[in-house]
Order: sequence, then C-alpha cells, then structure tokens
Amino acid sequence: KEDKYNFRAPNGENFKDVLKRIAPLMNKITSENKDICIVAHQTTNRVIIDHFFNLDKKKVPYIKIQRDMPHIIDTTKKELYYIKNNKKYSGIFGYYKSF
Repeated sequence: KEDKYNFRAPNGENFKDVLKRIAPLMNKITSENKDICIVAHQTTNRVIIDHFFNLDKKKVPYIKIQRDMPHIIDTTKKELYYIKNNKKYSGIFGYYKSF
C-alpha cells in the first residue's frame, strides 16, 4: 500500500516536508498566545492539525477537512472544531471520525 505521508511527487513536497517547513511558524504562533487566522490548502491544514495533536502519521493524509468554513484550534484546550451555519461542531473526536 502506498505511503501517502512520505510520498513526494517530482519537484513537490510530502507531508513531512510541509511539517518541517511550517513547524517554526506553528511554534512561534503557540508561544505568542494570540488569536490568528490561517488560510491554507488542504494538505497544509492537515499538517497543522497533526502539529497540534500529534496524530498517527499514517492517518494524517486522510483527515477530512470540511471545506468553506472556519476550523478553530484552541491551543490552550487542545480542541479542534469548525463552525457551520452558526453552530459549533466538535473537531478531532467528533467530525474527524478517522481517529
């Protein structure tokens, strides 16, 4: 079975590469304890979720990212959720059933 986490297309990045690239920024964000907004592509969003929740790397490529709505990571509570139609939906242990 293909290892999607470590697979790198020619001249591209794999999930590990993306994590290495964004980890310094994610560490800075958490150390500053500020509210921020990140707009990113699906792969980067998956890696950000992995960074904060330290998931099984084999499952990271399969995280379901709900599109066209904000996803909120509360780093103090270690909680992930998203907002749809003014309702809060539980994140990693709710919507993200693959865990």
